[in-house]
Amino acid sequence: MSETVYILLDIVHADPAAVARELRKIPGISAADVLEGPPDIHVAIEARDKQKAAAALMSLLDKVDGNIADIRILPVRDSGPEVVNRQPALASPLGG
Repeated sequence: MSETVYILLDIVHADPAAVARELRKIPGISAADVLEGPPDIHVAIEARDKQKAAAALMSLLDKVDGNIADIRILPVRDSGPEVVNRQPALASPLGG
């Protein structure tokens, strides 16, 4: 079973792009994207098990210590393999 955790970070005292670049170097972090903010960064952790996901999360917290105003940690509930089959939206809510 694999584990996925999403993290939303509000960054202070640092450049969000520089923080995201550093976070991408951590094993287990599959994405660290700078947003229009806030939140400033969206991070995705993908790991083989909960212990590896927790290790990646602890490394992330170590890297951003003193530079975050807020953090939201969103673990994904495993619903089995059928979750992978996502359907596209029929129409854009923006009319495009």
